[in-house]
Amino acid sequence: MPNTDPSFAEAVYRRLLENITEYLSDPQVQKFLSGTCIPQRRYSQGATIPGGVADRRIMFAMADGTCFPAQLALVGQCDRLLDGNGVVFTERNQTINLRIEWPGYEGWGAQIRTVNYQEEPMGITRARLVREIAKQLERFIERMRNVAIIDSADARYKVGPGGIELHHIHIASLEQVSRGSWQPRFVYNGP
Repeated sequence: MPNTDPSFAEAVYRRLLENITEYLSDPQVQKFLSGTCIPQRRYSQGATIPGGVADRRIMFAMADGTCFPAQLALVGQCDRLLDGNGVVFTERNQTINLRIEWPGYEGWGAQIRTVNYQEEPMGITRARLVREIAKQLERFIERMRNVAIIDSADARYKVGPGGIELHHIHIASLEQVSRGSWQPRFVYNGP
């Protein structure tokens, strides 16, 4: 049974930060990321989480150990998503604020409903959540496709024509960054 003690999770998270080079050289981590992590600013407005570390992180991986393609999530082809039918939100809150802090663009937010009312009220599944994230990512790219990136930004992260499109992106995780706000982690897997 995994250790669910918050102090244990915080210690592990701090160790990751302290040993990031060693962590990133691990072959399993490289396979999971298998691309370039999009270096988003960490969203920091709103009520903070005690201890300043993520309260929760939800991972999106396939059986081969790689993170989940946004294009597959968007069209609902989530049968290869590990634990796709697992319920990921059991709290009573009905929405979360999704934050995308893409390099070169202003921060962008959207609401995602975390309760499924189709049969009886229950939290949404991992598959439904990754699909909702992909929908919001598609909207972000659509709205920003003709917006010039900020001058000081790295042009490699431009979205839209001649830049990063939805089919280039994999969704690695969703991390709680403040009370009610969550930020996805994306991996670029393009040409």
